[in-house]
Amino acid sequence: LTFTRLPTASDLEFRQAAPMSPGSPDASPKASSGQTMPIEISIPRTEEKSNMMTSYTAYVVTISDFGHTYTVERRFGDFEKLHQDLSSLEISLPPLPEKKMFASTDSQVVAERRPAFERLLRHLLGREDVAFESNQYLWKFIELPLPGMVAARYCYKERQLSYLKQCSKLLDAKYEQEHAYRLCHESVLRANLQLLSTDGLLNAGNAGSGDVAGDSDARPSVKELEGGVVDMVRFAVAQGGTEARKCFLDENGITTMLSFLKRKAQRESADTPDQKVRNVLNALVSTEGDRYPGIFAEFLSRGGVAVLYSFQELCHHAAFAEFMGKLLWLAWEVDTQHAFLQGDAAGEALKLLSALFGSGTKSGQIMAGLLLSSLIANGLFAGDPDREAKAAAGVTGLVEDLVVTLPAFCGAGAEPSVDDDAKSAEAFLAATGRNERSFARVLLCARAPVDSDDTLSCHADDSRWSSCAFALWCLVKMRPKSSRVKKLRPFLPEFAHSGPPRVRWLTGELLLQLHAEEKTAKVKDATDEEDGALVNAVSQERQAVEAAMSEQIDHSMKQLAGRLQESKSVAQQQQHLVQERRSPLSVAAGDGWNVPLDTALQRLAAARERLAASALSMEDREQHSAKALEDLSEALSRDASGPEADLDRALAGVEELEGAYHSRLMECRQLEEAYQQQSSILEQCSNEMQEADQKVSEMRRRISDMERDLSATQREAQQQRTLASMDLGAARNQLQAEMEQIDKRLTTLRERAQQVQTSEAEAVKQTEAMAQLKEEAAKLKKRRGDVQQELQKADVDPEAAQSNAARMEEKAAQLQEQLTLLRTTELVELERLHSTSREAWQLETSRLQSDRSRRDAAEREGNSLQQQLEDRWQVWRPLWKARIGRWRDWAAALGDAQVRGRRFEDAVGGNWDALSEEQEARRAVLAAIAKAQELLGELAEQVVAIGDL
Repeated sequence: LTFTRLPTASDLEFRQAAPMSPGSPDASPKASSGQTMPIEISIPRTEEKSNMMTSYTAYVVTISDFGHTYTVERRFGDFEKLHQDLSSLEISLPPLPEKKMFASTDSQVVAERRPAFERLLRHLLGREDVAFESNQYLWKFIELPLPGMVAARYCYKERQLSYLKQCSKLLDAKYEQEHAYRLCHESVLRANLQLLSTDGLLNAGNAGSGDVAGDSDARPSVKELEGGVVDMVRFAVAQGGTEARKCFLDENGITTMLSFLKRKAQRESADTPDQKVRNVLNALVSTEGDRYPGIFAEFLSRGGVAVLYSFQELCHHAAFAEFMGKLLWLAWEVDTQHAFLQGDAAGEALKLLSALFGSGTKSGQIMAGLLLSSLIANGLFAGDPDREAKAAAGVTGLVEDLVVTLPAFCGAGAEPSVDDDAKSAEAFLAATGRNERSFARVLLCARAPVDSDDTLSCHADDSRWSSCAFALWCLVKMRPKSSRVKKLRPFLPEFAHSGPPRVRWLTGELLLQLHAEEKTAKVKDATDEEDGALVNAVSQERQAVEAAMSEQIDHSMKQLAGRLQESKSVAQQQQHLVQERRSPLSVAAGDGWNVPLDTALQRLAAARERLAASALSMEDREQHSAKALEDLSEALSRDASGPEADLDRALAGVEELEGAYHSRLMECRQLEEAYQQQSSILEQCSNEMQEADQKVSEMRRRISDMERDLSATQREAQQQRTLASMDLGAARNQLQAEMEQIDKRLTTLRERAQQVQTSEAEAVKQTEAMAQLKEEAAKLKKRRGDVQQELQKADVDPEAAQSNAARMEEKAAQLQEQLTLLRTTELVELERLHSTSREAWQLETSRLQSDRSRRDAAEREGNSLQQQLEDRWQVWRPLWKARIGRWRDWAAALGDAQVRGRRFEDAVGGNWDALSEEQEARRAVLAAIAKAQELLGELAEQVVAIGDL
């Protein structure tokens, strides 16, 4: 295509098109799906322009290209040509405004034409025949880029399939950055979801996709079309922002994607979920983040449980079971759980979890266990005790199976995680442990027996223990650091004491792991509340480990020995049966004289070969199981009471010293508090002393100021007395004469300065002369000022001077009286207070020094006790580490024995299957023999009937 001008980046700006009412004359045409077209056209303004010959009006056409806006300018002639070009299509078009010569810029004419042109363009945009005509008159007129035209045509339902492949190509690398934004528009997203919502896409594809514009390739397959649609939805969800995801959710996008996934799997008999659909849901989870659980809860409340339940039959495939489990677990907050079990959908929800339990895969069963454990822990079965009991029984049975098949400790001879299913389960548990939100849910399940007030009050048969047991098994497999289970750890000793047997044993294994990973007992880092409780906590946890692990090993050994004996007894019976079936047959397979019998004999021979192999495998596993149990017994027999007695003595020594250390710490805190109080008292005394000192200093400054005022007043009174007794007339005449003499000399200096400035002497000499004149003039001016002040003083009335002198003397007497009062009363009192406060400060200072000495001495003694305590811990740690190591070895040997015992039991069960298979093969041989005998009888009758010669 060739366009007159393509919109550049500077022309484009994002604008959300405002929807208009369908009945409005200016409303945009609608696509057949009922949604506003993504291409919006308007003519908001005009511009008057001129060239060399004439003036004309340019109509500024604004085009919204899937939200990106640009403009083009068109004249009346452009609209006229568009109208003429489209008239050849024999379609009804709105008439153009009347053409008027020499009036194209008239305001009234322009006002009539602008809405008419706008209506014409919007009318054309709503016509599919115009949108799809081969010459592309409309698209060229608005200068829409080719990718925009493809996306716009894709929004017309009738020919949607024709442009699906081209529209999906916008995700190609060369188009994605500049043009793929159109796929995020709600019209394209709704069209894609509509195609996926039913089998309409299949029907349309089978009916033929019609003319695929610009593409000579073969018609794409349904799988390719569906993949393109799903990819476009994924891009919109991942890159379209909040508005696109809101549209996706408003259009029930989760339901659409899951329903499409199920139909596709059923149609193709797939055993794994479609990865492209998973990518869409992963994009939703990733972009919504913390909002995803709420979104999924809303989906469940709007019928999502039925959608999930429809996958029940598919969950026998491991991949589908894992997909459904993860889909729920990612959003498994309390609100999601409530929505999952709401109303009549609760039955379907629990059947779905049952399907996950029965998936036959460890990962699916673990996910189902986590989901069900969370429901029990949050009390969501409170109104239905029967369901709660069944759920608890299912979780308990799962724990018992997982403990044997995926033990926490396992010897080198029996690694459980050898198959892909076990590896997948281990990987899921590891990912759950790394995710903080998922890990918090597991911790919540582990705390299920603990009430809101942090008390353990549930009875041994409480369903919450099943949730706790499963969570503890998960934690044992996750191997978390101590800091991550800090809030759960205080309850573990109580779990080991009060919980059901499996809870006690799993608690012991978890504590065993935690102690094995911890390097030191943190005496120095203990908080105030932990002081005195550290040894107690270590002692309680040690007792919990010892008791739980001892009980578990004793119980498991007895159980393993009993099962081993039972399995041996059954194996002996089977060996007798196998021996009976090893005797050769009188007729061997392969003779060929009777095909059905030969086939049955071949089947029997194959079954007996498998039976022999199964019996041989059973014997081998029996030996391994017995050997593992012997190894466990031997490992336990090597233990003596010495290490445990040494541990008790070492811990008793730590506990004894820890009591003295704690008492000294308490004393140090009391002395520190007393020291801080004394410091506050001393600071208060210091402030009081400084305040008293400041008041004394202020009083002395005040007295000094008053003494200066008194001296000045006395001098002024003396001067006034002197002036009153002097003959001031002669003094004034003398001063006036001196004033006149100074004025004359200043006049003379000015004249000399003018002469110097006008003289032709050197500049240096002029400068020196002027400087001397200025210096002399300054002295005369200063003297003139002094003489003037003396004249002012001499101009005094003797009587007024006498009166001033009397007043000054009276003021001086008052000042003298005030000074005497201040010195003898206030100053003396302030100095006394200052002396008292200083004595108090000195006393409190000595007390503070005494308190500091006692505190420092207590701290030194406490540090010494702390070091002694650390030394005692150093004696205890190696003993405890060695004991932990032995327990780990014993636990590993137990895990080895359990795994091998389970394998032997499975071999015994497999041998029964082989025996049953051999029995069915023998029955088939008997049936073939009977048939052969019948045929032989008929043959004999036929031969006898012929008679002799």
